[in-house]
Amino acid sequence: MLYGYGILNNHVPTLKATAMGGVSITDTDALAFISAASITNNTQKSAINTFVLDLKSASIWTKMKAIYPFVGGTASQHRFNLKDPRTLDAAYYLNFYNGWTHSSTGAIPNGTDGYADTKLIPSSILSQDSTHISYYSRTNNTTGGLDFGASNLNNASQLQAEIKGTDGTTFFRVNRSVGTSGSSTSMTTSSLFYMINRMSSSQEILFRNTTKNTFNYNSTGLTAKSLYLGAFNYNGTALYFGSKENAFTTIGDGLSDTEASNLYTAIQKFNTTLSRNI
Repeated sequence: MLYGYGILNNHVPTLKATAMGGVSITDTDALAFISAASITNNTQKSAINTFVLDLKSASIWTKMKAIYPFVGGTASQHRFNLKDPRTLDAAYYLNFYNGWTHSSTGAIPNGTDGYADTKLIPSSILSQDSTHISYYSRTNNTTGGLDFGASNLNNASQLQAEIKGTDGTTFFRVNRSVGTSGSSTSMTTSSLFYMINRMSSSQEILFRNTTKNTFNYNSTGLTAKSLYLGAFNYNGTALYFGSKENAFTTIGDGLSDTEASNLYTAIQKFNTTLSRNI
């Protein structure tokens, strides 16, 4: 049932709220995603609506290119991009390949051949000195493998991360070549909110929940290959498969410290509401 229409100066009605199964959805972007992904659980609907409102209130909604909440519990529902929930490559509608496990807590690649293609090409949509990717991992392991990434031929420009490798460290690059060392630091766990971020040409930043680390590496370029989740896209070939459960991913512009903190808070609230927070 629709209700609460308002009239604009041009007399076009605008939707104010929608009642869906007893839940009031007040945001039209949330409503579009809920409808497209066939979300029927009232707690999930409410959490999606609140999350979108939180990002808009923090003025970071517009900085997002893709948002994957991995909500609904099935592969078909996990494919949708909250920012643009159309079933088109241009909307960064995920394609899952090979071994994945989908459930109410997220999506788990099998670590041997499973990956997801976002169809998002950094050189087409991101900025060399303003980029972030986040991955809410519910798995603590040291099995190795890259958890997301892409690179041109000969690794001329990489955007990638291994949240926690076999040596107990994280390793990542944000828009730079393999000719420079990867940023790395010791990890006590890989079960956390993990975000790599670049806000300038000279530094890249790691956020682990609310802990920040800064690394002095210059950017060199943007990859023209589609970003993969659960593996690394090397010039069109999936390699270095990860195995960490993903309960939320965002891709977009670089975020200030305050924006990064607000994003973490919003995602943590979302996953707490769904009883899958870590």
